[in-house]
Amino acid sequence: MNLYEISNDYAEQMSLLKDMGLDDETLEDTLDSISGDLETKCINVAKVILDMDSDTKAISDEIRRLRLRAAASARRSDRLKDYLKSSMVKCCRLSIKTPLMDVRVQSNPPSVRIDNPDLIPRQFVTVTEDVKFDRRAIKNNGGCDGATVVTAGLRIEIK
Repeated sequence: MNLYEISNDYAEQMSLLKDMGLDDETLEDTLDSISGDLETKCINVAKVILDMDSDTKAISDEIRRLRLRAAASARRSDRLKDYLKSSMVKCCRLSIKTPLMDVRVQSNPPSVRIDNPDLIPRQFVTVTEDVKFDRRAIKNNGGCDGATVVTAGLRIEIK
């Protein structure tokens, strides 16, 4: 019998016992026998709940641990990319090709740095709740008042 059935049975029997007019001793004995099943089932359900709560905490802790591990791995990868890039530039080897992979140092694509937002023409501005600049249009235009197309920087590409 599940907890729902036990609790319904308990409520029905309580109602019947009240209507029967039994003496106090018989009423107590009957209630004790009925409540034993209910208490056992409630305790068992409570144990399952505590076990699930424990699992939830363990999963949350593991998620946090894995996020920290992923962030650390990304930082190590970035440091290794910087190390590889600086070593290749220092040795004037901008490309290394092997049967396994190609490693190249290449220039980053041009990007837009907003120097003075007030000087940018309205054709390059998208008005929303926040002011956003159409960096692609500025880059395609070769820059504008208040913005410069920047072509500096190197990155590592591994294929």
